[in-house]
Amino acid sequence: MKIPGGAELLVCLVAIGLSAQAQPPTVIRTQARLVLVDATVRDKKGKLVTTLTKDDFRLWEDGKERPISGLSTEAASDAPQYVLFLFDGTVEKDLRQDVSDLAGAYADPHRYMAVVNLHGGLSISQNFTSMPERIQRAAMDAPPSSPAPVDRTAALVNASNMGGRGGGSINPLNNPLNAAQSAAAAVMMDALRDLADGLAAIKGRKLVVVVGGYAGTDYASESTVKALNRADVSVYATNPGLKSVGEATGGGLIKGDLTKGVGDLLDNVAKSYLLSFTPADSPTGSCHSLRVRTVASGLQITARDGYCNTEAPDVLAGKIEGKALEAHIADSTAGAAASIELPYFYDSPGVALVDLSMEMDLATLKFTKQNGKEHADLDLVGLAYAEDGSVAARFSDSLPLDFEAAQVVALHTQPYHYERQFRLPPGKYTVRVAFGSGGQSIGKAEAPLAIDAWDGSGVTLGGIALASETKQVEGLAADLDPALLEGRKDLIAGSVQIAPSGDNRFRASEPYFAYLEIYNSSGKWDLTLRVLDRATGAERAAMRSAAQPGAHPAAVQPLILKLNGQPPLPPGDYILEIAMPGSNAVKRAEFHITP
Repeated sequence: MKIPGGAELLVCLVAIGLSAQAQPPTVIRTQARLVLVDATVRDKKGKLVTTLTKDDFRLWEDGKERPISGLSTEAASDAPQYVLFLFDGTVEKDLRQDVSDLAGAYADPHRYMAVVNLHGGLSISQNFTSMPERIQRAAMDAPPSSPAPVDRTAALVNASNMGGRGGGSINPLNNPLNAAQSAAAAVMMDALRDLADGLAAIKGRKLVVVVGGYAGTDYASESTVKALNRADVSVYATNPGLKSVGEATGGGLIKGDLTKGVGDLLDNVAKSYLLSFTPADSPTGSCHSLRVRTVASGLQITARDGYCNTEAPDVLAGKIEGKALEAHIADSTAGAAASIELPYFYDSPGVALVDLSMEMDLATLKFTKQNGKEHADLDLVGLAYAEDGSVAARFSDSLPLDFEAAQVVALHTQPYHYERQFRLPPGKYTVRVAFGSGGQSIGKAEAPLAIDAWDGSGVTLGGIALASETKQVEGLAADLDPALLEGRKDLIAGSVQIAPSGDNRFRASEPYFAYLEIYNSSGKWDLTLRVLDRATGAERAAMRSAAQPGAHPAAVQPLILKLNGQPPLPPGDYILEIAMPGSNAVKRAEFHITP
């Protein structure tokens, strides 16, 4: 469409909407100093016990008892449930029909299901969705009867000590396995480890239900169990060969009728307990044993037997390198050039996730030869100052850089890109980041940040992140709301992801992209977009965009807008303004067009 100023603005909209839902609990987040452990308790007759308090439990971490700081139930948390059905090999049609029936009977806006086949390799038939009809189709869509050939002998040979990737015992009961059984065990352990890697990005507990497979001798892999516990995945299986894996991850065997077994499992999840405790300090990536018991005798408790520390703390706090960078933040010296962008998105009412991106000049960073690579340690400290001068947020990083010689040379002509996320309440701030190496400062950047208040009611917009490129993303979590993902929140709409710019500079001849989020969308939103001259405020481009037909209400609606000027905007400084008519939501982002 033609727009004022002689330019043409084309916008391609990618959107995904999910039903409104509460935020899930934070699980094993070291910076919050909290570990959550789910536990199910039964009496001698197998009946669920649901009336216990935190004083009825005891918990040990690495053999040392820890005080239990809190207890709640899965039902009270209102957290999403995640259930992945893994069909192992050629599964009977009746079992697939059982899964299809389960998907329909247990459909719920807070329950996400997925279907994966292990048949000559892992293949995702349906990534996580709350739409039962999709799961039903995927469950009944059996893979070809003749899978791509798998070299099970090679799988056996490559399984160090029968442990698959990463080694470790694959048969804790020391029962003899023949070659075929061992090869099948190694393939299953690799598959579960791959699934754990794919599920790790999703917050909270995940259930993997293995349907079918060789019902042979019990086997397990230490590295697989660690990967599953690190990702907070519990394995349930119809295959007795996965009994040890199930028990080690807080899962178990599904005996008898599949529909009843999984149905009872889903019902019981809502009646399980969530125990919280403060862990001991430990390195990022370290794994620890857990043991949970009840004070009363005669009760059976099911809980995972380990967890892993998956999030880095403030690594430079109290260290010489961190103190030197803090001093550089406070002084008046400039140092090397750097730019910073600070879009934000609401993590929950009253809390914003700030998506910091930087472009840094590292031409003066000193590298040394280590193990055939050029090595340097890049240290960063960031402080967010409130209006009264107090520090509202702090983060630090120490990044080991191991480059080829050509990459080091490239740092003299192009900036180094860095990203970090942190949380702040609404308000006005000044964010300053200093970077250096070995206690010596190199440069710093500063930018203002204003986060609009939002109490969770009404429709509003988050900030605007600009980017010069996108990429397709696939996997189990591709269709999930980014707010449901653990750790770093990638900026994804549908199956498209952007890499946010650290300087918002774009070439006139190339497309650029805007990412934003609508909160509490009714599914019938519309937006107005304007491009303003930063110096004069004159409107250079404008258009209006509405929701696609059939859009559903959504708690969080991510959007990616592709901006192409035809003809392109001339070089200069601009403001992208996005507003939602009928609300007070107006967001702006400054950007620069280069020749």
